[in-house]
Amino acid sequence: MIDTIFLDKVLVYIAHNMDKPRDFIESDLEFIIKQSILHYFVNDRKVDLKDLSDFTVTLVIDFYDDEINNKTKLVVEEYMFEISYLGEVVLRTLKLGNNYEHYAREDVLDLEKEIDLFLNGIGIPKEKNNI
Repeated sequence: MIDTIFLDKVLVYIAHNMDKPRDFIESDLEFIIKQSILHYFVNDRKVDLKDLSDFTVTLVIDFYDDEINNKTKLVVEEYMFEISYLGEVVLRTLKLGNNYEHYAREDVLDLEKEIDLFLNGIGIPKEKNNI
């Protein structure tokens, strides 16, 4: 199995909570992603929690039917991920309306790649037995 920072938890959550209201799912996903990224920095990268600041994860999502592949697709329409370490921005990527910004320090490229995968959308099979 491929090690992920948060994608595995997001997939499991979405697969089991598609029937909840969109704003509830957004809030839960923001929490799950933020906690997973914190875990990544503190436990995997051995960063002191007090050295992290400006830690923001904000999402606006929607769901679309992908009838061709028999999936429901989660699409991230607007987002903001921002993390600072020792007062320096290590990652900032956002799309809010027509504003788009992207920056990732070289030492967080694995996190950047996972965020990019998430932002491309996630397809969940419509039949629960295919999960």
